[in-house]
Amino acid sequence: MISNILSQHEFWNRMQHHPKLIYDFKDQRHSFLDSYFLPEGSDKKYRAALKKQSLFRNICTEMPGPRGDSNIYFSDEEDVTEWVTPQTQLPPCRDTISKIPVGSYVLSCLTKVDDTFLQDSQFDLESHLIKRLSKGFANGEEDAFINGDGDHKPYGILDDTKGAEVGYTTAAIGYEDIARLYFSVDKEFRKNGSWLMNDRTAFALRALKDPGGSYIWNQASDTILGKPVHISNYMPDVEIGKKPVAFGDFSRYWIIDRLPLSVRPLEELFALQGYVGYMGYEDLNGVLITPEAIKVLKLV
Repeated sequence: MISNILSQHEFWNRMQHHPKLIYDFKDQRHSFLDSYFLPEGSDKKYRAALKKQSLFRNICTEMPGPRGDSNIYFSDEEDVTEWVTPQTQLPPCRDTISKIPVGSYVLSCLTKVDDTFLQDSQFDLESHLIKRLSKGFANGEEDAFINGDGDHKPYGILDDTKGAEVGYTTAAIGYEDIARLYFSVDKEFRKNGSWLMNDRTAFALRALKDPGGSYIWNQASDTILGKPVHISNYMPDVEIGKKPVAFGDFSRYWIIDRLPLSVRPLEELFALQGYVGYMGYEDLNGVLITPEAIKVLKLV
């Protein structure tokens, strides 16, 4: 019996030289998107490339999720530690598992490849698409994980209802405002805390000094108050009504990957231009499971 699953070599051979033949293999097809899941080896390469490109996939928690709408479960209960004797009674067991309903969203990325390259037997389409798509998806994810409003995309950390809590409000950013934001985060989350801001905000904070006259930004380690600074230009500028600085434990934002990356060849759409299009699709979600783990500074 002939398997209806393409090998990794045959998958990419058809994607590059015979896109129409890919549709013969229904078992690898994402029926809703009319696209085709990458072979396991290629998906592992893509995930590794995405990790290199993505800020959030390095500071947040990645986890596989079930297909379709479902729930995730977690517990923030601290373990009980105490001195005991043989007569000490064990503490009662408490049900502290929380359930969060999590939907599924699709992010797409389109890239085009010159047909001349595709006719070259030495051209590595797999590596080319992984490089291009990982960069595009890393940018799209980062924007949503920061600014997403839940409208066909995840809720980001800056969302007013599902995002991080406001730790401090101010009319202008000074040393005291940064210190207050830092201490607004519980010590449990400060331990693994880090800062998030854009380049322009970071440039401004480099000039801030503490009451003793020392710069709050450690130039040698790129840290503020001993905690690392991450830069994302999807964070807003220092403007009234905006939240330009976030601090806390970003591992409490969970990135939930539903399915492997899938790709759809678009052979005819760009034929007159001499290109073949490849549309990639990610099926995923993101959720801040502990809103108090990250606090933001808001300008008022």
